Amino acid sequence: MLTFERVPNMLTDWALMSIDTQWTFLIAVILLLLVVGLFLEGIAAILVLVPILHPIAMALGIDPLHFGIVVIFNLMMGLITPPMGLCLFVAESVSGVGMGPIIRRILPMLGVQFLILLLITFVPELVTFLPRLAGY
Repeated sequence: MLTFERVPNMLTDWALMSIDTQWTFLIAVILLLLVVGLFLEGIAAILVLVPILHPIAMALGIDPLHFGIVVIFNLMMGLITPPMGLCLFVAESVSGVGMGPIIRRILPMLGVQFLILLLITFVPELVTFLPRLAGY
């Protein structure tokens, strides 16, 4: 229905008029996916959002490999963030410890993951050097 009504095209046109740099777009994508990752499973978020965000990224000249890695890493963080963090529920059932202690232990690691997310977002060579070395 979204494709039939040309919603992705309209969003792409609006975003390209509103967003003028790659970095602004990437910051917006990070914030959007962090919020979406709190409530939606990763595969569902990819199926809904990537067809809309990918054309915008390509129009702004963002490397598709870099964009894909940023999206995947960002949504991976949603696996350990409440309220819908699937890995939190698995860790709770395996360990037998309550959700509170698990979340307190994960917060420092989540902070490190956020710093790594910023690094791979703003220094694309960190994630694209190996594929480039392999000939991509």
